[in-house]
Amino acid sequence: MLRIRRAEEAIGERYAEQEMRCPCHLAIGQEAVAAGACAALRPRDVLFGTYRGHGLYLARGGSLPALIAELYGKAGGCTRGRGGSMQLVAPEVGLVCTSAIVGGTLPMAVGAALSASVRRTGQVALAVFGDGATEEGVFHESLNFAALKRLPVVFICENNLYACYTHQRERQPADNIFQRAAAYAMPGRRIDGNDVQAVYRAAADAIGRARRGGGPSLIECRTYRWREHVGPADDTPLGYRPASEVRAWQARCPVAREERRLLRSGGLTPRRRDGMARKIAEELDAAFAAARRSPFPAPSDTLNHVYAPADAARFGAPVPESGPERSYCEAINEALHQAMARDPAIVVMGEGVTDPRAIFGSTRGLRDAFGAARVFETPLSENGMTGVAVGAALTGLRPLMTHQRVDFMLYAMDQLVNHAAKRCYASGGTQSVPMVIRAVVGRGWGQGAQHSQSLQALFAHVPGLKVIMPTTPYDAKGLLLGALADGNPVICLEYRSLYDQRGPVPSEPYTLPLGTGAVRRRGTEVTVVAVSAMVLDALQAAEEAGRAGISVEVLDLRTVKPWDQALVLSSVERTGRVVVADTGWACCGLSAEIAAVIAERAFPALKAPVRRVALPDAPTPTSAALEAAFYPGVPALVNAIWSAMERTRPGPADVAADAQAGSLAGQPVFVGPF
Repeated sequence: MLRIRRAEEAIGERYAEQEMRCPCHLAIGQEAVAAGACAALRPRDVLFGTYRGHGLYLARGGSLPALIAELYGKAGGCTRGRGGSMQLVAPEVGLVCTSAIVGGTLPMAVGAALSASVRRTGQVALAVFGDGATEEGVFHESLNFAALKRLPVVFICENNLYACYTHQRERQPADNIFQRAAAYAMPGRRIDGNDVQAVYRAAADAIGRARRGGGPSLIECRTYRWREHVGPADDTPLGYRPASEVRAWQARCPVAREERRLLRSGGLTPRRRDGMARKIAEELDAAFAAARRSPFPAPSDTLNHVYAPADAARFGAPVPESGPERSYCEAINEALHQAMARDPAIVVMGEGVTDPRAIFGSTRGLRDAFGAARVFETPLSENGMTGVAVGAALTGLRPLMTHQRVDFMLYAMDQLVNHAAKRCYASGGTQSVPMVIRAVVGRGWGQGAQHSQSLQALFAHVPGLKVIMPTTPYDAKGLLLGALADGNPVICLEYRSLYDQRGPVPSEPYTLPLGTGAVRRRGTEVTVVAVSAMVLDALQAAEEAGRAGISVEVLDLRTVKPWDQALVLSSVERTGRVVVADTGWACCGLSAEIAAVIAERAFPALKAPVRRVALPDAPTPTSAALEAAFYPGVPALVNAIWSAMERTRPGPADVAADAQAGSLAGQPVFVGPF
């Protein structure tokens, strides 16, 4: 505790020098929680913390020089200058990460506990968070799932009474954080968070219970921060808390309290105390001096570690598109069976993965083959369960999560964007999140505005995420295995209307590299760049244009992030005319990105402006008559091809016929209700 106190006091003293250019949240006054809880952990146990995490980092055994260097943004920092004070990592001593997002690491700790349970490692996960986090939905989602699966995780709430500048009584109707455990059938207790021995005893009891298979516990530690919410100063002049309150808590200083106890018991002598203080001061002086001397990261390193490397051959090399005919859905199912048989780290989770419909048949038979520990239903907790997947991926598993509609993923944007996508970069490349999220895009049969959104552009906008959209059964299997072999979070968007499409699929496992497109039809005059279901419409439009003497080349991106720029630019340079066909919206969408890159890198080759075929700027309607006008299909693509050729298409475009003609190029059509 004394080392934590002196380190944070030194940080506070030097912060005014303006060399630590990152927000620092000091935990002076709260040292007993970090010291007591971490003392109860075993070396292989894992810890997840908050943005006020210096004490956790040091108590768990993190390097003091690496901490100070991180605050200075230096290359020798624990995340190589990428995370700063709020995002600390020390995986070598079991601190998986801290986070700048309130409550963000709660489900990740549950995921680590799931990983320990599946892999039978005997580890326990510890989640430390503030009282404000208990107001987040993810707090309840995390406790619910941990209790449901009786996972080895302990939740410790550092209740310092304030979330930023707002007292708990203004945010919560009752002062009962520890009692909320009862709702999830787990033990809950409140202790004096300024008594390090009380914290240790409570944590040791809960950790031991979890290790014996007794499931999770919740401990509320009443404590208090002395300094401002963020920064080194005394903020009582702001008036949000009275000076008398601060003085009362300072009189209960956990460091002085334990010092008096040890001096009385003989466990500490004044001479030893003074020697410890001198040693800590020398260590701090050396750490700050080393941090000032050490170099900043090279500017050329700015874009490194956005993605972790992929194990491309994990499930076999690419093979030719041949073999027995299978449906798109059957190809996904076969890929999952083969991947899980080869890699015991893969777990499949989601709402409906084990129900009789088994995500339209794609997960059928998995639980029977691989057991309930590796294939299981999840609560309707999209954000929390995505966080569970992130934590599991960080600690040894390779989760695959399924959503029956892409729209449901919007609940999970915090975990996807703030955590999964950033973990590799924010850890300086020391961590990776090998997880896959399958999500189904609805179209037709009145799916409407909340069951049909094709959101690839939204996800592709986020660095750290990869996005694939298989079109054929062959791609569905190969790209999914490629995603499972990747070391990064990959979102696999599957058009529901494609599930019944059939084609040749090799029986053996094989991977298709992410980021590689395919030429579906050769041509010389117009390039059509398409994705997912629009590829089938593009092929039929190319046939119709061909009958009029126009030679059309059709490219299937297959991967949206990263997309195959080399393939597209090579084709454009040969044809000079381009139509981009996307299943998403035209405004700020994938088609706009592709058109912009073509304009930037292949403008001299263009013989005509780039044409785009995509959704109009409106939500999806439900009525079949409105759907027919809303979705572009074959006629719209044919018109765009003729326009690119700067020719007028003979005869009027039959928009009404688009409902039938544009339904995946005349292939079997999705029939409702879901």
